[in-house]
Amino acid sequence: MRDATVAELEVLKVLWSLGPCTVRRIAGSLYPDGGPSAHATVQKLLDRLEGKRFVSRKPEGRANVYTAEIARDGLIRNRLRETADRLCEGSLTPL
Repeated sequence: MRDATVAELEVLKVLWSLGPCTVRRIAGSLYPDGGPSAHATVQKLLDRLEGKRFVSRKPEGRANVYTAEIARDGLIRNRLRETADRLCEGSLTPL
């Protein structure tokens, strides 16, 4: 499974905290003083997360509403498993 980058993780944190959101709401949360580039950045991150199947989108009026499809616990479990596989021959005991 592909992992989330640091920037993508920040978007996921907003979705985990606030629930389903529009790009505008996520951008406002991450970049309170941001302008059009903040919106474009968040949209790009959401596109990548959607490609990884970490988020889904649903059209609502003229906007898309994004929902996290991976739970925080699921991402933690994936990262621990990958770390164990890389460093500990698959054993979680040393971790």
